[in-house]
Amino acid sequence: RPPRYPGEKGHTFVSPEEFKRYNHVAYTKFDGYEYGVPAEMLDTCDFYVIDIDGVKTLRERYSGKELVVIYLDIAPEIAAIRMHERGDSDEKIMKRVRNDVSMFADVTGLKPDYVINAGQPLIEVIRDMMKVING
Repeated sequence: RPPRYPGEKGHTFVSPEEFKRYNHVAYTKFDGYEYGVPAEMLDTCDFYVIDIDGVKTLRERYSGKELVVIYLDIAPEIAAIRMHERGDSDEKIMKRVRNDVSMFADVTGLKPDYVINAGQPLIEVIRDMMKVING
């Protein structure tokens, strides 16, 4: 997808043509955009955020470092409020919420190592993440 705003960090943005040149060990498609990561990039990071389809392909294709899957559980209503606060349009919010309700309806197949309530205040989410990281 294109950046949401100038200078957006946390993602590497490439053209669709360049995207096809990479061998992605994790892959998903949402809203007409493809998302993925090559093994070389994943090897250099500690965290990678992806949806259930991405986790499935990651587990099938990646043989690098040990993977720990953390599922961030959030009620659709809270997710919608947060998307609204970041400036997403009502149409975009509804599309994303409908997608997420469907995609995350049954996470038992995901078999996450940890589940964190992402609907709580951000400081609490960070605290819970730190507990996972620090063991």
